[in-house]
Order: sequence, then structure tokens, then C-alpha cells
Amino acid sequence: REHRLRASYPTEHDGLRFLALLLEDFADEWLTKCMFHYRWVKDPLYAGKGIAMMQAGLVSAPSAIVDKRGSGIGKRQVGRLGIVGSNSLTGPAIESFYESFLQTLDKHLENGHPFIFGSRPSVADFAICGQLHPMIHLDRETSHITRGISERVCAWYSYSADLSGLSVIDGSQGWIDTSKPIPDTLKSLLSLIGSWYIPFLIANDRNFKIGKDTFKCKVNNGKVNWEQPTFKYQSKCLAQLVNKYEALSPNEKKYVDAALEGTGVSDLFMYCKMKEYTSSNVDVLNASR
Repeated sequence: REHRLRASYPTEHDGLRFLALLLEDFADEWLTKCMFHYRWVKDPLYAGKGIAMMQAGLVSAPSAIVDKRGSGIGKRQVGRLGIVGSNSLTGPAIESFYESFLQTLDKHLENGHPFIFGSRPSVADFAICGQLHPMIHLDRETSHITRGISERVCAWYSYSADLSGLSVIDGSQGWIDTSKPIPDTLKSLLSLIGSWYIPFLIANDRNFKIGKDTFKCKVNNGKVNWEQPTFKYQSKCLAQLVNKYEALSPNEKKYVDAALEGTGVSDLFMYCKMKEYTSSNVDVLNASR
């Protein structure tokens, strides 16, 4: 609000704003699984010592102290892998998804789009870069893996890390043209959300509402089995996405529907029209506040 010319939300079209928020939520709640998995499966010792030195103020401490503190941090975080959904069943799926995500984002950038929604960054770009930060900038093994899949995405992250020189003269300009269909490469990113994140989000919500501690579902168009603990906050995320969609004007909703057609994301809205959702969505929102 204070710097509207440099807004990270599309301000002139609520349909495009919704898509940006959808991608932001996806990064915060699903792409983070990749970050946490790689960090504490591939780089636990390196990441633990890095946190000890950079965040615990031990950059000038003796190596023995750094090693001890780093080991303790690593053990704690490795023990939390299951909470975010990384286990022996889902680990290979997370790595397969991450590779697909990097390749899809690479193609979108190569297609002439400096950022997800045009020539200026949005909340979606910042959310994705936040998850990529340790995977490119901090962790040794994971950064090597990431660079091997997409040097372009690594360069995009570095470019996006400091945008102080990016000129945005007109606050309404720089977004993709909403009078045209969204780019095919953006639809491919949305298809990843539809095939991986949305079935997870629905299964978590359904099982959380009936009091289950864990749940199973299939993601990636039914090809991959997923199992993890239920998570109350992600039921809140589902409800908020649906509420934002329902608040759109008819024309903006038509734009979003066209953008999401064939991606699988619209399954979320179909699920929320079912009795099992509508009978308890208010309770979920109240319980999560």
C-alpha cells in the first residue's frame, strides 16, 4: 500500500492476483517440502553447522563448538522430516517433483518471462525464491544438484535476490496481458500444482476434519502414493484459497477458470462444493484462527 508502484500483487486484475496468491501458497506449503527434504536428507551436517554459525552467532567460535551445536540442530531437524511429509515412501517422489518443477520453471523463464507473471516480480516469485534460497545459496550438495538440473533457475534466483535497481515506472504495467490466454509455460506450472499440491490439500482437509492423525492419498495424477500426518494449518490454506476464489467477480472468475482449465487445480473448487466440505468449513476456519 505504501509503495503501490512496486506492488508485489497485481493491482488491476483480481483474477491475476488470485493466480499469484495460488502460486505463493503452493511455494509456502508444498515447495517447502522439497527444501526441507533436501536440506536435512542431503545436507544435514553442512546445514546444521551453517545455522550454528549464521543464526546462532557462532561464526567466531571454535570448530568443536560449531560441530556440537550443528550436530544438535541437525538431529532435531532430521527428526522433523516426517512432519513435513518426507519419509521413505515420499522421499523419491519429492525429488522427482523438484526436478520437474525446476525444468518447468526453466522453460517459463526461457520463454521470455523474467518473472512468473511478466516482467516484474510478484508474491509468487518471492515465495519460490524463499524456498530456493538454501537449495541454491547455502547447502553444498543440494546446490550442486539444483545447478545440475537448471543453471537458468539458479541465475534467476541470484538476479531476484537484489531487485533494488529494477525500474517499475507504471504500477499497472509489467504483468502478463490478461486479455490473452496465459502462457503455455505458466499453465505447465499450474498443472504441477494441480497434479501434486491440490490432491494433497484435499486429502489433508478431508482427513483433518474427521479427526485422523495421518492420511494417505495419490498425487501426480494418481501415479504416486503419498502418506504423512494431517496438518491443521493446511486446511486453513485450502479454505482461504476457496474464499478468495469465490470473492472474485464473474469476469475475473471466468479468467481464472480459463487459466486453470485442464490443470487439475479446479478440483479444489469442485471438492468444496461437496457436502463434506461445506458442512464444516466454518469450523476449520474458526479452529485455525
